[in-house]
Amino acid sequence: MKKNEFNELLKVDIRELVSKKFQYGMTMVGVLEPNIKDSTAVYIVNSDYMSLIYRCQTDDFTGYMKQKIFLDWQSIEYGNTNVHFICQECGKRTLVLYNSGISFMCRKCTIDYQSKCLTDKEQTARIYEKLEKGTIMDTVWI
Repeated sequence: MKKNEFNELLKVDIRELVSKKFQYGMTMVGVLEPNIKDSTAVYIVNSDYMSLIYRCQTDDFTGYMKQKIFLDWQSIEYGNTNVHFICQECGKRTLVLYNSGISFMCRKCTIDYQSKCLTDKEQTARIYEKLEKGTIMDTVWI
């Protein structure tokens, strides 16, 4: 997935659920509003996870998929809580998940960054090249 195709993806944002007064201990059911036509998703969310049912279309498969996305609740000051999705690909907390075709993942797992396709040797060479050009600063650790 390239960066310019990124805005056309079906996405789920936990902040939209929180704005609808979703709190720990509740269960909500709804439909995601798609950015592009012919892509919708139905969700059921409770305190532990969100179940998504959505249409999937790839070269090999066309049909409906079901995905369970776990939630992470974090207590903050004065009794308030923050909630995040857990990306199934990398395990990190995120506020927004994007449909990559097969499953919903965070932004970093969805987009094909050039640096993700490089080997360790190529990444090291790229860093030295940027240092020589002066596009990044050399950090001295004491």
